[in-house]
Amino acid sequence: MAIFQKKDKNGKVIYTKDKKSWCFRVYYTDLYGNRKQYNSGRYSKQKIAEEEQRKFLNENDYGNKEPTIRITLDDLFNEYEKYRTSVKNKDSSNYSDYINYNNHISPILGKCDIKKLSLLDIRRFQDYMNKKTYKNNKLYSYQFKTKVHSLLSCVLEYAVSMGYIRENVAKRYGNFKHKNDEVVSKNEDLLYQTPLEFERFIDVVDKFNWKVWFSFLYWTGCRKGEIQAITFKDIDFDNNLIIINKNLSNKIKGGGYKITNTKNRKTRIIALLPQLRPILLEWCNHNKNYKNFSEDWFLFGNTTYYANTTIDNVKKYYYDILEKLYPKENITRLTIHQFGRHSHASLLISLGVTDQAIAKRLGDTVEVIRRTYAHLFPTYNDDILTIVTDEKIDILNEKMKKYL
Repeated sequence: MAIFQKKDKNGKVIYTKDKKSWCFRVYYTDLYGNRKQYNSGRYSKQKIAEEEQRKFLNENDYGNKEPTIRITLDDLFNEYEKYRTSVKNKDSSNYSDYINYNNHISPILGKCDIKKLSLLDIRRFQDYMNKKTYKNNKLYSYQFKTKVHSLLSCVLEYAVSMGYIRENVAKRYGNFKHKNDEVVSKNEDLLYQTPLEFERFIDVVDKFNWKVWFSFLYWTGCRKGEIQAITFKDIDFDNNLIIINKNLSNKIKGGGYKITNTKNRKTRIIALLPQLRPILLEWCNHNKNYKNFSEDWFLFGNTTYYANTTIDNVKKYYYDILEKLYPKENITRLTIHQFGRHSHASLLISLGVTDQAIAKRLGDTVEVIRRTYAHLFPTYNDDILTIVTDEKIDILNEKMKKYL
């Protein structure tokens, strides 16, 4: 601790305009056990500086006191959530974190004092998640569990950066481990549809607006939020182009929706495929006949947008019809993401489109394309059978003999 006058490099006392020069510098232990330094402002007299120093230490130094405030993980997440909002993270991401924290982390760790969290607590949380189920008594996937653990680790890392705790125990313990005996089933591996399967689905869609919606989904590979946000002015029939420059998020606390930029914050312009152009042109011309039509209207929904629940209910309705028409077949019910984006990427891969071109069309990186859409259509197995033959292997062996 020190009481001193502010001086310049020549040792001359520096006064403020109102003749203040006395300061104090102290080291103290805060509420969370962290050792910190504090430099005061300037005061007019030494005695005033001494009194202010005593007052500061009495209010802020907990070195000889028992902490009176306990920060729970729930308290910490509330602060973290406000911080995330202040740095303008996407509302949909904030909402997803809010839901995942309250549904999966808070029930098991929410009331814990963050300074007392231990590796055993993290193990308890992971054991809880490994046994937890959702609809139809299904266990959560490895990918989802790692996402929830990463959220917990981010929250605790924030606490470390703020000086509340010294160590991120979630980071130290490590994320969920993938069990070697977990075998991916055939159904989980084939989460996409072929063009023939798409045509069979679209044939049962009897309402024109939904026929256009599902066609747009399949033949563009756009994300659901991108399609919900797209407007009539984003369609360029003269040049056969579609402008993708925004996303609609309805995962907002308090309800409502918000138009944001795309997931990678970039605008992309994609080709309007001939398979989609005729039906989309008919749809646009139909809507232009409405009174007060505006190019700024949503492409699907006009002055509003197609809600997620409506989209899911309609998809379920047509899958129900499809199952009744083909009772002996095992119809795979795809999610919207699998129905459109996953299937479109698979189609492009099967047609030999380059990774770079697919990534540019879907608004992803090449690495994401290779990692996420590495599956191939069943016909590729037939191609491999025609390539890897004994005859061709014998020819290859003959060529290699001269190098042996």
